[in-house]
Amino acid sequence: GDDQKINRQPIEFLVSTTGGSAHEMFALYDVMRIVRNDTPIHTLGLGKVMSAGVLLLAGGTKGHRKIGKNCRVMIHGVIGGNAGMLHNLENVYLTAAEAVEYGIADEVI
Repeated sequence: GDDQKINRQPIEFLVSTTGGSAHEMFALYDVMRIVRNDTPIHTLGLGKVMSAGVLLLAGGTKGHRKIGKNCRVMIHGVIGGNAGMLHNLENVYLTAAEAVEYGIADEVI
């Protein structure tokens, strides 16, 4: 096998979501991790990035994770199946600048 890396055009991944199922989010995140080995993934958060979408925004190639100035990010405690709340945390809303401080994105645009 050839160990030479293939240079490919970056994948542009727009994230604007209220969240969703953790299972689907982890499926997408795993695909992103695999693809990221030889193809840069540029993520852009616009409007709202909530819940499961936060990992997808943060899962882009470091240095290429951007967030709109007026985007709001919401992170919260984990809900585990029939067990209820694993962490009893209130929802936390972040500004775009705070999302960069937390390492979720690299740059406010």
